[in-house]
Amino acid sequence: MSKLHSYPIYEHLLVVGATSELFSFLVPKLIPYVKKFTCVGRDAEILKKLELSYPKHIETVCLDLLNKDDFFSIQKLLSTQEYDGLLQLQGFGIYGRFETVDFQDHEKIFNLNFTIPAKIAHLFIRLQKQPNKKKIILNASSLAGEVYCPYLASYSAAKSALTHLTKTLHIENLEHFICVALCPKSFGQRFSFRASNGKFCNDNSINDYTKDVVDSFFKVLIQKKTKTFCTFFDWILSKLYFFVPKIILRRSFRHRLMRK
Repeated sequence: MSKLHSYPIYEHLLVVGATSELFSFLVPKLIPYVKKFTCVGRDAEILKKLELSYPKHIETVCLDLLNKDDFFSIQKLLSTQEYDGLLQLQGFGIYGRFETVDFQDHEKIFNLNFTIPAKIAHLFIRLQKQPNKKKIILNASSLAGEVYCPYLASYSAAKSALTHLTKTLHIENLEHFICVALCPKSFGQRFSFRASNGKFCNDNSINDYTKDVVDSFFKVLIQKKTKTFCTFFDWILSKLYFFVPKIILRRSFRHRLMRK
């Protein structure tokens, strides 16, 4: 039996946040197992590159999810097409002390990391439920939602809410949906650079960790099994984190924030 037929094959996946670095690494692995992707994102240039790279598999929709008029397009997609799964990779964060970050940015962080994924999941469950078919909702959350992170207050809070919501939805919808929130650590060079306002990117070790994260998302989609952490070390870290003295935590995060 070929590898292609060893796992479930998706007819159609809806990917929100398809312009993320995570999806750029994930899509080549998924192509043999997914007949069609509808990719939603804000960066038209990245979407165009995806479409040109995989013309037989990918259709793209350029939207700004913070725009209410654009958001209605998501509802239209879910009302007019059938999907086997929803993959939500959108996110936004800014490093900084809570009071020094503009509150409009705090609202944007919470909207993109919790409110909008929750609204889309709400629509997906209402509009895509089928009596004899189990579908998957996979949300990209964060290890920052499992612990408290100095200088990432709003991001941690939003990701924590997303993780708890997803796990609750899984229990509520066992017959019809597999709902998973995966919680990697800081992921990707672009996120680190943007979140720190251009001060730093992740260490070179991000390359090895990126592979582990991509493999975790891939396995969840193919095997359709629930999990929370991308690596065993992440699970250990989440348990030990609360034993670290608060002053050391603050110094550690401040060092990451201020380095060039």
